[in-house]
Amino acid sequence: MYRGPLREVLGELVRSFRALNPHATFILNGATFAARPVAISKWFPDQATSAHWYRPEDLRALAAAYLNEGDRFVRDFIGEFAGLARTQVRAAVMQEAHIPDRTRLSDLRDGGDIDMVKVKRLQTAMQKHSKPIQPKRLGVIGRDAIEDAFNLFGCRGGFKYHHVAAHCDDGLPCVVEVAFGMGRKGAGRNLVMGLNWTPVFTSPFDEILGQLLMHRDDDVLALIHIAKPRFVFTDHGKGQLEAGNDLNDLVEHCLKRVTRDFVKEKRKAAARNKFLRLSEDQEERLAAKDARKYRQAIIKFAAYEVMPQAYALASDNGMLPANARQIMYAARPLVLDMTGGKCWENSAYFTQTLLPEYQEDHPEETAKWNVVYDARGHLVEPHVRHQVALGTLEVRSYIRGWNRATPTVLGLDIDETYPTKGPVNRYKWALFIEKEGFDPLIARSGLTAKYDLAVFSSKGMSTTATRLLVDELAGKGVTVLIAHDFDLAGLTIAHTLYCDSPRYTFKNRPTVIDIGLRMADVKKMKQSEPVKYDQDKDPRGKFRERDGYDATEAELNFLVEGKPVSYRKGWVGQRVELNAMTSAQFVAWLERKLKEHGVTKVIPDKATLIDAWRHAQLIAQVKQAVQELKAEAAANPLKPPANLNRRVRDELCKNPEKSWDEVLVP
Repeated sequence: MYRGPLREVLGELVRSFRALNPHATFILNGATFAARPVAISKWFPDQATSAHWYRPEDLRALAAAYLNEGDRFVRDFIGEFAGLARTQVRAAVMQEAHIPDRTRLSDLRDGGDIDMVKVKRLQTAMQKHSKPIQPKRLGVIGRDAIEDAFNLFGCRGGFKYHHVAAHCDDGLPCVVEVAFGMGRKGAGRNLVMGLNWTPVFTSPFDEILGQLLMHRDDDVLALIHIAKPRFVFTDHGKGQLEAGNDLNDLVEHCLKRVTRDFVKEKRKAAARNKFLRLSEDQEERLAAKDARKYRQAIIKFAAYEVMPQAYALASDNGMLPANARQIMYAARPLVLDMTGGKCWENSAYFTQTLLPEYQEDHPEETAKWNVVYDARGHLVEPHVRHQVALGTLEVRSYIRGWNRATPTVLGLDIDETYPTKGPVNRYKWALFIEKEGFDPLIARSGLTAKYDLAVFSSKGMSTTATRLLVDELAGKGVTVLIAHDFDLAGLTIAHTLYCDSPRYTFKNRPTVIDIGLRMADVKKMKQSEPVKYDQDKDPRGKFRERDGYDATEAELNFLVEGKPVSYRKGWVGQRVELNAMTSAQFVAWLERKLKEHGVTKVIPDKATLIDAWRHAQLIAQVKQAVQELKAEAAANPLKPPANLNRRVRDELCKNPEKSWDEVLVP
């Protein structure tokens, strides 16, 4: 880890200490490595220790050490541990350990040493009355501080960072954080290995580094830091660490995350030479790629840091709904300030990725956030032609309206149809089309009226608001038919419409029928177009490995035919769009599907039919009365008051929210 003359070794050692302790200042031969003003998260020595961190022999050794400094009461010894400081808790611990109240540490001795039986009883009681320390409380160095340290080591481009917090084999909490980037040319591998913010000279993870092709002559920078209450060493000099299976797995997981691109380039190099040396072009490409990914990583880090403040600004401290774009504009200047001018280039990255991921990662904090998204589609009810934009607020309002009572008092704006709100007594089938633009054709075809069919659509992948609508429709017994292109995107859009995802979990099980396009439809159409997938992995992977995708192997092999030998990167296949059908073909195809799946008209129950009949008779009577009133008003027009202008002006002064014609209504 540290090679070369003593002066160089000391320099590397100090830089390692500085990397692991960014809050401290180090001076070596007149060179100052100044502290960085970062809020480091760390478990400090003056914090209470935990009873869950000790084996019985460790607890006995600690009690003996205290005893050597001077005798003390056992209850005071117990009070040194996290969660055991309260008098009542200490009393309960001593009672369960069968230790009298005035017992001192010296009273626990049996002969020349402290009685292990008493220690075990004490430890059991202490652990029972205290909670284990969560791993994340041990702290991390953090990406921001490591960036400064990597600059000291001469990092080229950016670097990748990952950390995990978990419990290890011995039940102890631990935090593993790793960072990886390209180092100075010709410098070889520079590995900083730290345990509890202290560098060590040997690494127990050489086998893992070898598996990841990270050799000593590779010009790379790597940092591995582990925070843990207790380490087990196999030598007296504390040079050889005994890492259990869990710790090894955690380190390997983190290293694989940050070295993925490096390993890929090393394997490419292996095809050219047996020494696995990266070419200069490969090194530069990795450095540039790391720089791009690091830029994205620090933008995400900054966005997460300011997200609560941005939401508070946009929502008036949670008092009002906040549009996702409003939150983005509130966050943007805060992120620019944190990153020194770096920010997302596309607003959709914030509204569709960063914000939803933050809500997913912080469910308790954001549970009451009222975030709304712009409409990316709409629903049209049959017959009444009521249209609902598929935005968050609009869908919520539409769903709330379903449970309101049907109005019994009619206004002068008379509608021939029976007043309904939502699917009840109006439709029990809804057609989802993956793209907008088919509404005029479907309306002209008369299919929505003929089959009492609601139609809704979206632009691309379904939004959370659309899935909420499908969820609530399922609760009302509505079956959703899905029409989509026959391609991987269409299958994915259909899947996300009714399957749980990180962004939405359904409370009702949707009844969904995929009406195509599917392979049988394509065979009848006898037309397709070529498509290319610009990626290394087989695009069919997720459709085979994840639940909810019902694509057959024949369909997948049509959509992805293979990877041509002549292609350096990418796969090829075929696809068919709904738009490939003429208008007449589309209408015929759709009606055939509706009949095939038994789509029928709605006939309400007897009580509703009686109410609707009375409603229709009342409308007829009201219309007749209105016609008579109009005729009488035309024959004998009313005379307006002489002071009408002043009355209108006075009313508008009293009620400025009204319009001039509203104040004329008696």
